[in-house]
Amino acid sequence: SSGINAEYGGMEFVYIEAPPFLKSFAMGLFFLVTALGETLAIILLVVVKKASSAAHDYWICNNLNHGKIDNYFLFLASLMLLNMVLFFGVKYRPGYHRYNTGGGF
Repeated sequence: SSGINAEYGGMEFVYIEAPPFLKSFAMGLFFLVTALGETLAIILLVVVKKASSAAHDYWICNNLNHGKIDNYFLFLASLMLLNMVLFFGVKYRPGYHRYNTGGGF
C-alpha cells in the first residue's frame, strides 16, 4: 500500500517538474529505475533465502512461524542505515560547493 502511494507521488513529481520536452523521457527513466529497484529486491530475497538455507538457518520459509524473518528485516534495516551513512558522507564531504547566489532558480 505505501509502495503504491510512493509510486504515484514520485510519478506526479516527475511529471510536474520535468520540462515539457522531457516529460516522456523522465517518465520512462522513472519507470526504469523503479523496475530495476524491484528486480534488485527480488534478487536480494532469493540470495538471502539460498544463503540462509545453505547455513540451515532458514530466514525465509513458506511457514512464517518456522522462519526467522526478523533477521531478514534486520538485514534490510542495516542496508538502509548503510545507505543513509553513505548518502550523508557524500552530501557533507569537504570540498568546493558552488551555490546559486542570483535571484530566481
